[in-house]
Amino acid sequence: MRHREHDEHHRRRRLQLNEKLFEALNHRLEERIQELREAGLIPEDPDAPIRYMCECSREDCRERFAMEPEEYARLHSEPADCVVLQGHEMLDIEVVVDEIGDLLVVRKRPV
Repeated sequence: MRHREHDEHHRRRRLQLNEKLFEALNHRLEERIQELREAGLIPEDPDAPIRYMCECSREDCRERFAMEPEEYARLHSEPADCVVLQGHEMLDIEVVVDEIGDLLVVRKRPV
């Protein structure tokens, strides 16, 4: 029984780390796009939507969603929150705290 609990803890932790990895990638993507916009290398509005990566736990997910940087920052005001596409939530490791169109904001449950 102890071994099974350890395996479950490890699985949940790995899934949460996957989500945090995609969140970190999105923050870096946003920084780089904003740098290119400010340098005039991307001729568009600095507040135009960015195509962020879904921050779900699925290792094979490469889906994206468009959102304005200000809205993305607002949704990440709580450090434990991630933005995922509907159907990508994993309720054994997270709880849905908000719904925006076809997106969900999920909050990690403590491991």
